[in-house]
Amino acid sequence: MAHGYTHPVPFRYDNKRAFAGKYLAFIVIPFCVPFIAAGYQLYKSGASSTA
Repeated sequence: MAHGYTHPVPFRYDNKRAFAGKYLAFIVIPFCVPFIAAGYQLYKSGASSTA
């Protein structure tokens, strides 16, 4: 009872450029969110003096 070939990863990466873009977006966006939120909170409170 053969099941056939199973891929070792749960996604396809035939198009390497598309995979790289999606991977970077998946990694970079969640990393940047806390910094953007902290900057926004500082901006709202007037604590950041950029001028």
